[in-house]
Amino acid sequence: MTSRPGTLLRAALFVLELTPGLHATNPWLPAAAVTLLGIVANLVTDRVESRKK
Repeated sequence: MTSRPGTLLRAALFVLELTPGLHATNPWLPAAAVTLLGIVANLVTDRVESRKK
Protein backbone atom coordinates (compact mmCIF):
# COMPACT_ATOMS: atom_id res chain seq x y z
CA MET A 1 0.00 0.00 0.00
CA THR A 2 1.34 3.42 -0.90
CA SER A 3 1.58 6.19 1.64
CA ARG A 4 -0.21 9.50 1.12
CA PRO A 5 0.64 11.71 4.09
CA GLY A 6 -1.78 14.53 3.25
CA THR A 7 -4.86 12.36 2.67
CA LEU A 8 -6.08 12.32 6.25
CA LEU A 9 -5.45 16.03 6.66
CA ARG A 10 -7.42 16.80 3.50
CA ALA A 11 -10.25 14.53 4.62
CA ALA A 12 -10.39 16.27 8.01
CA LEU A 13 -10.40 19.71 6.38
CA PHE A 14 -13.12 18.58 3.98
CA VAL A 15 -15.32 17.43 6.86
CA LEU A 16 -14.72 20.69 8.75
CA GLU A 17 -15.59 22.71 5.65
CA LEU A 18 -18.85 20.84 5.09
CA THR A 19 -19.91 20.91 8.74
CA PRO A 20 -18.83 24.26 10.20
CA GLY A 21 -21.30 24.09 13.10
CA LEU A 22 -20.55 20.50 14.10
CA HIS A 23 -20.32 20.06 17.86
CA ALA A 24 -19.66 16.47 18.79
CA THR A 25 -20.48 15.17 22.26
CA ASN A 26 -17.68 12.64 21.82
CA PRO A 27 -14.88 14.41 19.91
CA TRP A 28 -13.07 11.16 19.17
CA LEU A 29 -15.98 9.88 17.03
CA PRO A 30 -15.52 12.33 14.11
CA ALA A 31 -11.75 11.82 14.30
CA ALA A 32 -12.19 8.05 14.11
CA ALA A 33 -14.67 8.40 11.24
CA VAL A 34 -12.28 10.61 9.25
CA THR A 35 -9.43 8.20 9.89
CA LEU A 36 -11.48 5.25 8.67
CA LEU A 37 -12.64 7.26 5.65
CA GLY A 38 -9.01 8.01 4.77
CA ILE A 39 -8.00 4.36 5.14
CA VAL A 40 -10.87 3.19 2.93
CA ALA A 41 -10.12 5.88 0.34
CA ASN A 42 -6.47 4.78 0.21
CA LEU A 43 -7.43 1.13 -0.17
CA VAL A 44 -9.91 1.88 -2.96
CA THR A 45 -7.39 4.09 -4.76
CA ASP A 46 -4.68 1.45 -4.53
CA ARG A 47 -7.07 -1.24 -5.81
CA VAL A 48 -8.11 0.91 -8.79
CA GLU A 49 -4.52 1.80 -9.62
CA SER A 50 -3.39 -1.83 -9.45
CA ARG A 51 -6.16 -2.89 -11.85
CA LYS A 52 -5.04 -0.26 -14.37
CA LYS A 53 -1.58 -1.85 -14.63
